[in-house]
Amino acid sequence: MTQAPERPRVAAVPRIVLPRVRRDGRAWLPALLLAVRTTAYGLIAVELVVLLLWVATPHTGSGAAATLRLGLTFWAAAHHAAVHVTGPGGATGTIGVVPLGLTLWPGWLLYRGARRVYDEPAMEPIAFVPALAACYGMLVAAVAVAA
Repeated sequence: MTQAPERPRVAAVPRIVLPRVRRDGRAWLPALLLAVRTTAYGLIAVELVVLLLWVATPHTGSGAAATLRLGLTFWAAAHHAAVHVTGPGGATGTIGVVPLGLTLWPGWLLYRGARRVYDEPAMEPIAFVPALAACYGMLVAAVAVAA
């Protein structure tokens, strides 16, 4: 009986083991509540500033509804949405520059809220973060459409 020639051994390639994501239905409700709370706090802060500036400015000629819509536009701009403006004489333009503080405010609110949920032992962060991103993204899109 003849033996088969031995195959040369190939060095074993280390496998990358990714964490297994379970379908955790418990992550959606806290994510939705955090997204709604963060959206509300962010909108309240921006709307208060815009309304205070509107009240302090004499003879603006715009109503409260237009001022509230401007606050929604500024809040959407904090999330890098393009803001289209129409100036006097019908000139139009797009504003793409956002103040850094306006961008950091929603990020800080999300970080603070997610940190509280992350400290709970029952919540898996790997299931919570995508749920939070989806919920917050839908709310940002809804406000941008409303603006």
